[in-house]
Amino acid sequence: MTGNLIFGGISAADYGISVDCSQSFATPQRRVETAQVLGRNGDIILYDPGVFDDVIISYPCFIASDFMSRFPDFMAHIHSKRGRQRLEDTAHTDRYRSAYFMQAITPQTGAFNKSGMFTLQFSCGPWWLNSGMTPIDYTESGTITNPTQFLAKPTYYVEGTGRISFGSGTPYMEITTSGTTINVSNMESDHAFSGTYIQLSPGTASFTLDEGITLFRVTPYWWTI
Repeated sequence: MTGNLIFGGISAADYGISVDCSQSFATPQRRVETAQVLGRNGDIILYDPGVFDDVIISYPCFIASDFMSRFPDFMAHIHSKRGRQRLEDTAHTDRYRSAYFMQAITPQTGAFNKSGMFTLQFSCGPWWLNSGMTPIDYTESGTITNPTQFLAKPTYYVEGTGRISFGSGTPYMEITTSGTTINVSNMESDHAFSGTYIQLSPGTASFTLDEGITLFRVTPYWWTI
C-alpha cells in the first residue's frame, strides 16, 4: 500500500518519498506480569494494568530522483524531532500514533545515486482516534458513547456548579467552582470539585446534569490498538 507518512508535522511526500504503509497494521503486546508455580499448569497473572508496550512499525520508502539531496535533508528533519511525536499515515486517516524515531539508516541506492530505498522504523504506542481529540459540548443531560473496546480517560471542563451524575447516580462529580477542568491527574489535588473521576467504559454511558451546570465539555481521548 503506497502512500505517505507525517511525523511531527514532517511529510515524506514533501521530499519526493513514496511510502509503503502495508506494515503499519501491527498490534502491540499487552503488558502483563506473570509467574510460574511448581506443580501448577499455566502461568499466574500477577499484574495486568490493561496497558500495552510500544510496537515497532516499519515503513519501506523509495525516492525516485534527486536522492542525494532529498534523503539527507529528510533525515535531518526527522532526527531533529525530540521525544514522542504525532505519527500519521495514509492507511489510517482517522487516527494517529504517539511515536519516536532514533534509528540509523543505510539506504540502498540505484545507479549514480539518483534513486534509493530505505526503511523507517518507529517505536509506537497504541492508536489515538482523531474523533476522541474533538471536545463534545453538552448543555443538558444526555449520553456519550465510547466506540472502542478500551477504557478512556477523558478531560472534562465544566461551567456552572452542581453535580454531574453517571448511570444511576453513582459515580458522580460535584463541581463547586465554575470553569473547572477535571482530568486523571488532578482529581485528588484540585478542590474545585469532589467525588470520583469518571473513566468511560466501552459502550454508551448516560449522565445527568444539575440545573446549575451550564456547560459540560468532554474531550474523550478514545484509543485502540
